[in-house]
Amino acid sequence: MLARFLPAIGLLTSIPPAFSQSPSDIFQGPVNGRTEAPKSKPRLEIYNWLYGSSRRAWYEWLTVTASLNSSLDESGFRSRVMGAVGGYAIDIPGSEAEILSASGYEQNDILPLMGTVGKLYGMNAFGGFQFGYTYQHDRGKLSGFVGMAVVKDWANSSNLIASTIRHSVDAATFNVSRLGILGSLEGEFYPTDQTMISGWAIYTPAYNWGYFEARAGVLVPFRNLLPRSLAENAYIGPHVALSMTDGVRQPMFGAHLSGLHIGNIHLNYTVGYAREFAGSGVYSILETTLQF
Repeated sequence: MLARFLPAIGLLTSIPPAFSQSPSDIFQGPVNGRTEAPKSKPRLEIYNWLYGSSRRAWYEWLTVTASLNSSLDESGFRSRVMGAVGGYAIDIPGSEAEILSASGYEQNDILPLMGTVGKLYGMNAFGGFQFGYTYQHDRGKLSGFVGMAVVKDWANSSNLIASTIRHSVDAATFNVSRLGILGSLEGEFYPTDQTMISGWAIYTPAYNWGYFEARAGVLVPFRNLLPRSLAENAYIGPHVALSMTDGVRQPMFGAHLSGLHIGNIHLNYTVGYAREFAGSGVYSILETTLQF
């Protein structure tokens, strides 16, 4: 059933806070013959990932990352805890429905010809933890994490076109929890002062689930028209992702605006086209990062 709900679920991911640091935080460039030190020494990060689509899928994900032996701006070991909850709505085909007759509910030759006979509403919940290491360089960083994750999926209700029709699939088949190893690889790099590239890959045997994403960008051309504190290190560019679960592949193609700052809060926004299990539509992702 998890295969029917997108990512993403940013779902099982310990989704990395892409562009939580700007290149000026990582690489200041030569100043009077020397390279400036990072502006701050945060050790704790709170990251929120909010996903929604026109196919009525939604998910909210929260990750807390702590540096164990250094600041988040330096190479070192990291630990993470995460949790999430989301919901979805999928069509019920006539081939998965039964109709009431004199002898009770039974399959009917007409129902499969009707196409969709209703909708199934379900939810997801997730919890996990990871440990890993981050290698920090002047122009980027690379991180690897491994841990455990547990996923709970359940159906809430069915909304059918008639009271004499019922969903023939036992709802208990949707109410399943699975435990699995959770591994991820994340990176963000700034090849030049005006360009960036980032990506991550994550996989768990639970539901045979994986999520893969890549972003590239250039500094926002019109950033000088915006407050410097807001868009000084903002990037714009393409966003490509692939979610896979139990053999179902769901691609996403869009554009992102990343690296916006409001005080100590970092914001990324993505919008584009997604081909979900329930059909094609528009998706959007809002990422919020706060470091201490």
